Amino acid sequence: MWDNISARELVAEGASYWPYQTAQVLVSTKRVAALLPGDMRGRFDEHAALAQKHCLSCHQVNGYGGEKLPINLAQTVKTIERSVFQRWVLSPAQVKPGTTMPALPDGMPIAQRRAVADKLFDYLQALPVAR
Repeated sequence: MWDNISARELVAEGASYWPYQTAQVLVSTKRVAALLPGDMRGRFDEHAALAQKHCLSCHQVNGYGGEKLPINLAQTVKTIERSVFQRWVLSPAQVKPGTTMPALPDGMPIAQRRAVADKLFDYLQALPVAR
């Protein structure tokens, strides 16, 4: 088990990649390639990596990712505006008090956090919804 509490540089990343408590480990039959279907490879590699780092420990993209809130972000994000998405990822507790969703790490400058939110939004808007 990995403990990031004692490593400042890892705490700055927040909950990325690893949850703070692991209750179960599942092996997925989905592949990371599901994140970059068709002609998306190359144009959206960085964006997909950001989704994997910041979102997929809890959420899914076309069946790939976590099961804490297993909504398909590729579908859900198409139903909201950029400004709403930005508020969700920059300060989720202000959008939904009591949510367990962490904001993008405070260790990043706000301009970088906004840029990450924009890249995530652009990627999820462009990503086809798998059926």
